[in-house]
Amino acid sequence: MTVSRRMFLGGAAGLIALPLLPSLLPRAARAADDAPGRLMFMFAPNGANMAQWRPTGFGRDFAFGPTLSQLEDIRDDVLVISGLSNPVADALVTGHHLRGTSTMLTSTHLGTSVVSNGESADQLAARTLGATTPFRSLELAVEPSGPAIGTCEGGLPCVYGQHVAWTADGVPLPGLSGPRNTFNLLFGGSDALLTATENQRRKRYRLSVLDRGADQATALSQRAAVEDRVRLDQYLTAVRTVETRIDALEACVGLGAAPGDAPLEELADVLLDLAVLAFQCDRTRVVTMMLGAATSELVYTFLGVRTPHHSLSHHQRLPDNLAKLALIDTFQAGRFTRLVRKLKDVPEGGGTMLDHTLLMMSSDVSDGDLHNHDDMPVLVAGHLANAMGGGRHLDGTGETLAHLCTSMLQAGGVPITSFGEAAAGPLTGFAG
Repeated sequence: MTVSRRMFLGGAAGLIALPLLPSLLPRAARAADDAPGRLMFMFAPNGANMAQWRPTGFGRDFAFGPTLSQLEDIRDDVLVISGLSNPVADALVTGHHLRGTSTMLTSTHLGTSVVSNGESADQLAARTLGATTPFRSLELAVEPSGPAIGTCEGGLPCVYGQHVAWTADGVPLPGLSGPRNTFNLLFGGSDALLTATENQRRKRYRLSVLDRGADQATALSQRAAVEDRVRLDQYLTAVRTVETRIDALEACVGLGAAPGDAPLEELADVLLDLAVLAFQCDRTRVVTMMLGAATSELVYTFLGVRTPHHSLSHHQRLPDNLAKLALIDTFQAGRFTRLVRKLKDVPEGGGTMLDHTLLMMSSDVSDGDLHNHDDMPVLVAGHLANAMGGGRHLDGTGETLAHLCTSMLQAGGVPITSFGEAAAGPLTGFAG
């Protein structure tokens, strides 16, 4: 009996979302089925302590600064870019954080009294990469979106500070911030609309979604090749691990508590684990992740920092403030680092998932005290289409985030030659 691709990708016959197992595909499909390309975009709010962030030296002969030293063991997978700007976010007086957030992936001037923005890079990518996946794109966020009405910094609509993903029609896409709901949405299968009784039973006994698909998974494992049995076991173990962590989160903060009440480190890591699993089972190929909203006032008490983040970013060059900012920067860069390692640990298509993925992380401003949009903190990782030359510190002075988006989109197979309001071409030196 031939197992259809639909069974793996969440069709009517599937109970849970399983990874694609090449040995169970029809022979013709095996030869044509290359690992899919994926793009991911991460946002970290309030800029960085750039003196601690910035590497010394350029090209391959560079040294990480204190914040990014954690990347040393994966340096060949990473490109650090200095000097890139985001000129559409510049403002004469204020509004720097909101402009920088909503334009990071659009490179388009925002409307002031009326909400308007261009299409973000992730949504443009989703047109190509998301055409055949159950979810065209996936938006995740550590902080739940606030009200979509009213004005905030600089008199700008508050909505600008809460979204990096924007459709071609200028509609902001809010990020999913609840791990449990996100997990059920991605991995519940097409029959996930359980009855109220079933939901209560699941809450009482903490039934794993894996248990609902155990018979299916066992049957697949018996027919799969040895290497695919290993892949299936790794995948199911990873799913169970994530759900166990979500159970621990809920036990910590209580069922129904706002996701923002969960420990920040745990919440961010669970959401990023879900992103990896979504890639692994081909639920989506495009993800955005916000580690906070613009002017985020999250308090990182687990780092020993009790001053709200945005307030602290107005550091006034005070050594104590800068030292605390560096702790937050190290934590945020650590989420990127951990994600890269997880992607590198997933075997896929003769290599790893990182070989078929390209991800970047940047911010709304460079220095939170100066509110500048030049020399942005930028990290890129992955080997999708061998488009990015890793193991380097690239001087991007004179070019913009739009140039980077163009290079990433081209790596993802999006048929463009430029991106953004200024029609920026690919980033010089991106390939090495």
